[in-house]
Amino acid sequence: MAVSAQRWPERALLCERTAAGWHELAPAELQTRISKRAGGLLAAGLGAGDRIAILGAPGYEWAITDLAAWWIGAIPVALQEEVPGEQLDWMLRCCGAAACVVTGDDPALTARVAAAGLPHAWQTGAGGPLTPMSALEVPTLGAIPPAAMPSGAVATIVYTSGVGGRPAACRLTHANLDAAARAIREALPQLFGGEPRTVLSALPLSHVFGRIVHLAALIGGARIAHTGPERILADLADLRPSVLAAPPRFFEHLWGRHLGGDDAAERAALAGPGGLRGRLRRSRHERAFAALRDALGGRAEYLITGGAPVSDRLARLYRGAGVPLLTGYGLTEATAAVTLNTPALHRPGTVGTPLPGVEVRVSPDGEVFVRGPGIFPGYDGPSEIDRDPVVDASGWLHTGDLGALDDDGYLRIAGNVEDMLTLQSGRRVAAVALEEVVRAHPLVAHCLAVGERRPYVAALIALEESAVQRAFPDAATPAATDPRVIEAIRVAIDAANARTSAAEQIRRFEILPGGLSRRAGHLTPTLRPRRRLLTALFATEIERLYAVETEPQVLLEEPVEAVAIEARAVTARGPHGLLLRPTSVGVVAGRRVAVAGPPGHGHTALALALGGRLEPDGGDVTLDGEHSGKRLREAVALVDVPGISEPDEMLPLAAVVGEELSMARARAGRRAVREWLDRHGALVYAETRTEHVPGPVRTRVLAELAALRPGVSVLVLTLPDRHGGGPGAWWDLAGVLAARGYGVIVQCTDTSAELLGLRAVRLGNADPDAPAAAGFTIATVRRRQLGASATTEAITRNTEATGRHTEEIS
Repeated sequence: MAVSAQRWPERALLCERTAAGWHELAPAELQTRISKRAGGLLAAGLGAGDRIAILGAPGYEWAITDLAAWWIGAIPVALQEEVPGEQLDWMLRCCGAAACVVTGDDPALTARVAAAGLPHAWQTGAGGPLTPMSALEVPTLGAIPPAAMPSGAVATIVYTSGVGGRPAACRLTHANLDAAARAIREALPQLFGGEPRTVLSALPLSHVFGRIVHLAALIGGARIAHTGPERILADLADLRPSVLAAPPRFFEHLWGRHLGGDDAAERAALAGPGGLRGRLRRSRHERAFAALRDALGGRAEYLITGGAPVSDRLARLYRGAGVPLLTGYGLTEATAAVTLNTPALHRPGTVGTPLPGVEVRVSPDGEVFVRGPGIFPGYDGPSEIDRDPVVDASGWLHTGDLGALDDDGYLRIAGNVEDMLTLQSGRRVAAVALEEVVRAHPLVAHCLAVGERRPYVAALIALEESAVQRAFPDAATPAATDPRVIEAIRVAIDAANARTSAAEQIRRFEILPGGLSRRAGHLTPTLRPRRRLLTALFATEIERLYAVETEPQVLLEEPVEAVAIEARAVTARGPHGLLLRPTSVGVVAGRRVAVAGPPGHGHTALALALGGRLEPDGGDVTLDGEHSGKRLREAVALVDVPGISEPDEMLPLAAVVGEELSMARARAGRRAVREWLDRHGALVYAETRTEHVPGPVRTRVLAELAALRPGVSVLVLTLPDRHGGGPGAWWDLAGVLAARGYGVIVQCTDTSAELLGLRAVRLGNADPDAPAAAGFTIATVRRRQLGASATTEAITRNTEATGRHTEEIS
């Protein structure tokens, strides 16, 4: 601070929000105000080594109190504004606070602190139960010289975010803070190198990264102002900062608000400059990008984010729009940032290179180790951190994060050890990687992947309510029940699944009607979901995601009138031998059934027989007890049968949809096609060649198109798993179609049936001499009403008519 005062005596360093607008404090006035507040703390009997808790909204008052505590040699304890009541009491007791200062005008917060019974408690706002801070400040004391503290002395207590369990209190020294702030300045001379710049920070000062950005600005001669979620857009327009520092969620929300529905603009931004062609592509969307930059104040040169994982896609979008989003990696125990993607050194998909003075290495088992002057001396008071020494004898901090260093020193983070899910199969899945991709969808506020010791990965989704209202003004209440919203979230899940292996894909999801919030304790101050807390809180919802759905596994000995379609011991032969071994299967309106077998064992032949396109060489196919090839062809739609009804792979999806809409006698113009694709969450793939459309999206689109055909009551999906994507997507689709009144037969591979845990009908399950084969599945109903509202009463009976047995796969 003294150096800043000498170098830039007339330059404003800190902004104070007043009723008349922003008031700028130059070094001399800033030091006077700090000294004045320090005098008040001394007058109250506080001094070196005393712990002063600071709680409330970030801003001028928070910053002045923080600096005043250091001025007298006290230790400010940074507390999160929205910690639950019991946790706040626990924190105040455990940190040994002798006093607490509440910033802002939150009456509930001041009441909670008043109830804690601390020796001293003040508030910077008015009209609460605590003593106003202004009454404590004594101007007659004169200038208070700053206390001389050794560099190794504890400077502050900062609580970790507490993703699981109670937060742990980290002791950070003056040397830690000094080294971290200087490293940021050295890595970003464009931002904190002495040029007069305005920094607007929406990062919480209770989070160490927010403190370091604040200190880097003060000692680097930048003018810094603090804002919050409610005022950030107005403050951007008012201050027009050169640099904005905010949590990732704000940048996701802002992009979604301005460009979330503009797929072409997103593609142009993601493509980057790319020579002349790239510049031309970007120029077409420059107006949209300019609107985004205007929302950032119109003068933003750089954006800084931290405190929660940031998707590579988000960083690429902002860079493509002309405002670099600087991302990095850090943790409280390392005094914030460890690595950083700078304007000069950045690599997509990484969190950058180590900051000056910081060493990073990766252990043989993939854990990231960090060493440097920012490494903390240890935790404070009772802590739930029970791992082996967090900092080993050689000074390496064991972060618990998994990552890899490339040959150029760029670090990639795969997630935290605690964020890794171990499935029943033993496979380990990085939950954060899946969550980030899903969260990139504009309708998704938060995603929590679950699956620890479970057969597959599932997810809980919290909606971005404002985005839902803009996209679907007439959405149901709650929006979590609206079919269009559910379908849009399914698109987000499909996009995430397309980027990972089948065993790691999200099979099922549930939308939380109430969402997640910091105030309820669901989120950390940097808006990360508290994984351990939420898995306990939503245990019932998670159990529903893994509830085994038992399809009727029955054998019909005598035909029942309401059977929609029934195949009995159907056999097919070709020029070179048997195409389909004797197979029996049936389904009724409002039900779905799976038929499994190895590829090449008759899926196509069975589909053709069910659809009346192939006369079986043995057995029979009937519709409501009647054998009629014509009726079968009218009532049964064959969806994406290999070599039969699959679309031209070279055509864009929009062309395929146009053809099918024409066949269904629906509007098929360009606008109508795009509207249809938009309703079904596939507009982004309109110009994509069908062969490149993600499998779950392709199957859903083709099935919905088939369902449009007049007279169709049965849908046969054949080998949707051949296109990739999780089997849960198309099996859930079959359930949705069945709920609308269709009979749905899904033919798949044995592997998919096993992954889904289905007792599927087997290809070749029947025999001409013994049509009642084990595992033969026909659901029968007494139909009360046809159509989407059909209600069914399943009459089921299990029979084993051969020497074979049916094995349920769990």
